Amino acid sequence: MIVAVGKMEGSTEGDDWPEALLAMLDNFAQEMGEEPVSQETREMAAESDPDMTVVCRHLTEEVATTRLVLRNTYLLAIEPQTVKEQLRYTEVYGRGCIRLVRLLKSEGAAQGSLADFLRKEIEETILEVNQEWDLDLPG
Repeated sequence: MIVAVGKMEGSTEGDDWPEALLAMLDNFAQEMGEEPVSQETREMAAESDPDMTVVCRHLTEEVATTRLVLRNTYLLAIEPQTVKEQLRYTEVYGRGCIRLVRLLKSEGAAQGSLADFLRKEIEETILEVNQEWDLDLPG
């Protein structure tokens, strides 16, 4: 694992509403004198699909490895050499970049499990409130 674990703990680019919601819930819990809920919620999301945690870790490691290979390929490509070797390194570098883009897309999709978990929990809570209060709301 190159720098994979550190990256996994950071936030991903894109839709940050799950993190914003967890931060808001933590602030509310703190104001009420209770423990923050974000860590427990993340653990529950991971437990709801344990295989996804393994997939995310594998993808993160693969991205880090691909970036390392691309850096080394680039360094080799800029050294003086024949045109044939230069073209070969360029081809390898291009294919590596395409692979990296695909891995990053997959990684982003795999890390959406927290958002999926929160959506599901919110929908279930809304349904419970509708039933408990005997409301006839669409949804």
